[in-house]
Amino acid sequence: MECGFHRDRGRIDDPLGLLVLFAFGPSPATLVACLLLFGVGSGAFTVARATMPLVFFKKAEYAAAVSVIALPLNLTSALAAPALSGLLTVSGELIFSKPTEERMERDDRAYPED
Repeated sequence: MECGFHRDRGRIDDPLGLLVLFAFGPSPATLVACLLLFGVGSGAFTVARATMPLVFFKKAEYAAAVSVIALPLNLTSALAAPALSGLLTVSGELIFSKPTEERMERDDRAYPED
């Protein structure tokens, strides 16, 4: 059973879990629903990724085909954590840093109160 649905351009079951979280607000029930949708979609994708090449390739070619298919996904997964960490570090410094005198003066010039 699969909770999300797939289109030709990719999976949308993982974002469906986030949509539930954003639509119904932060609560324990929506967090559980989000995690369940993400887990079911991820599990279904894992099974499909392992078995679908058998439909298109012979058993002797299976290992080579799966490794070629998995390479982009594995590289993306490996690079996602450091990229997100860097993005959160930079955005966190921009959002949560204490305002400096220079920034406060610049904001006062940019947004005069009348």
